Amino acid sequence: MDFNQAKEKLYRLLEDNPSLAIQEAKKLSDNHNLQLLKGAILIDAGAAIKSHMDVVKGVEIIEQDSSQIPDNQPILYNLANGYHALATTIVLRCPEWYKVTYHNRLKSKNTILWCG
Repeated sequence: MDFNQAKEKLYRLLEDNPSLAIQEAKKLSDNHNLQLLKGAILIDAGAAIKSHMDVVKGVEIIEQDSSQIPDNQPILYNLANGYHALATTIVLRCPEWYKVTYHNRLKSKNTILWCG
C-alpha cells in the first residue's frame, strides 16, 4: 500500500473506528513517510479513545523524525498535537492533574509557537 492509499484508509478509519485505525497503523512498514503517518494516527486515534499508551508511541515516532528534520511545519504540528494529547489522555483522580500535565502542555505550546 502506498502512502496516499494508507493515509486515505487510516483517516477514514479514524473517523469511524479509532481503535481499528490504531490497529491498522501499527501494521505500517518502516518507510519514513509511513512512520510519520503512523505517529499521527496513533496520536489522533489514541486521543479520541483516551489511549495514553498509543499517544506515547505516536509522540515517540514523531519526536524521532522531528529531530532528523527540524523546522518541518507538519511534523511540528503533529508533535505539538501529540504533547497536548499526552496531557489530556493521562488519567488522574487528583487535584494535582494540572501540575502533573504541565510539562506536556508547555511542550505543546512551545512547539506551536516555534512552528509559527
